[in-house]
Amino acid sequence: MELLYQAAPILRQNPYLLDDAYFTPNTFFSPGKKKGQHKLVPLPQAIYRATKSCLQWLNACFLDLDVYKGDYPLRPEQAEMELCTMAEAGLIPPPSIIAYSGRGLYVFWLLRNESVDEEEFFTPPLPEKATDRNIQAVEAINGELAKCCTRFSPDLSATNANRCLRLPGSLHTGVKRRVSYKLLFNERGMIYYTLSELAQELSFPLSSPPRVKTRTTKNRGKTPARRKGYEAQHQKRLHDLKQIEFARGGIKKRGLQYDDGTVSGGRRRFIEDLAINMRGSGVHRDEAITQALARAKRCDPPFPSDANDPSVESVVNRVYDSQGVVRHKRTDQELCQVYSISPRLSEQLKLLSIGRRTKQSTTAKPKTTPQQRRQLFILGQLDNFEQTPSQRAMAQLCTDHGFKASPPTIRDDYKALGLSAPESNTVAFIGMSKDEAKLVREAQAKLVQRRLQLSREQRRN
Repeated sequence: MELLYQAAPILRQNPYLLDDAYFTPNTFFSPGKKKGQHKLVPLPQAIYRATKSCLQWLNACFLDLDVYKGDYPLRPEQAEMELCTMAEAGLIPPPSIIAYSGRGLYVFWLLRNESVDEEEFFTPPLPEKATDRNIQAVEAINGELAKCCTRFSPDLSATNANRCLRLPGSLHTGVKRRVSYKLLFNERGMIYYTLSELAQELSFPLSSPPRVKTRTTKNRGKTPARRKGYEAQHQKRLHDLKQIEFARGGIKKRGLQYDDGTVSGGRRRFIEDLAINMRGSGVHRDEAITQALARAKRCDPPFPSDANDPSVESVVNRVYDSQGVVRHKRTDQELCQVYSISPRLSEQLKLLSIGRRTKQSTTAKPKTTPQQRRQLFILGQLDNFEQTPSQRAMAQLCTDHGFKASPPTIRDDYKALGLSAPESNTVAFIGMSKDEAKLVREAQAKLVQRRLQLSREQRRN
């Protein structure tokens, strides 16, 4: 720690490196430096920033041993002696570093890159690149090491590659002890491992790919009737392809024209489409090859004829060997374009699927929304009034005829229709003449004045 302080005196002034200081054993990308902000941050922020996506190098596999816990608590010195005994017995790989974390132990197994030969690497060697596969391998090895050291109560939640551990020389304020690291050597110097070497020491199958969570099928094959529609669709297309081939007297080479002026899509594609639909119809491979050979002989010229033409058997086998859904499955619209099938020609040839689903241009009746229907009703009712009804009166009229409306809704409708509503103190009277409505408004005005006068008299008294 003193060497570190001598190299960078500013670190001595930082409290995060003196008391309860943490670091990440594996290297992260530089987080950068903002104006007025140093890279050294408190532990909560360090844990928040230390995500696996920011890992750059994997320096070590490690364990956090809480030796003071469990049924048989140990002192850190006793646990260190037992770890060395287990390493000599071959129960665990010999560790590279053992650290006293305050109340427990940290155990490190330093890593080196597998691409560098052990005879050629420098000190320290290049660590492992933090790829997704290597990160999963490190965490798996950490978990396997924890299983070997259950005697020492390992922290199973501290096996992730982005774990933060206590910095050497920092003070554990909980127990008032300094964190110290002890380097271990063999006859060759510092002890380094590759991921494959650690996996071999632990008899751990590192090369096995990670298990992918998939959705399991319950009672597979319990609805066999659903396949009937799939097979029926391919049977219809197979019938249509045979009808097209018979009507045109055989399929010509790609690009040549038929008597009706349409252009051929190619003989190989026709054989391939036949194989696709025969497979979808449930036809056996041998029967499909026999039918395809018979149709290939009727092509103009028979297929294959050129040196670069594949055999009929290879075309059929390629379709039948494809996994899952056929890779070359085509829709009815694509088949219409390839074989130049129009709806009229489809009716003439009495096709069952190809060309039948082509949508013809029809003038559909435009649909009206409830708002548009209400506005049409309002326009129809305006002829019954000498002036535009008030918003409240029109809302009541719309409600009586089954339209959901309120005065604010009618206000928006008036605005959309370009109508101007009467003033707020004006009332529209349905079924009255202009003179009768005038008399009623005058009576209402007198009534309002009388109410105001009575309220003033009550206040005086």
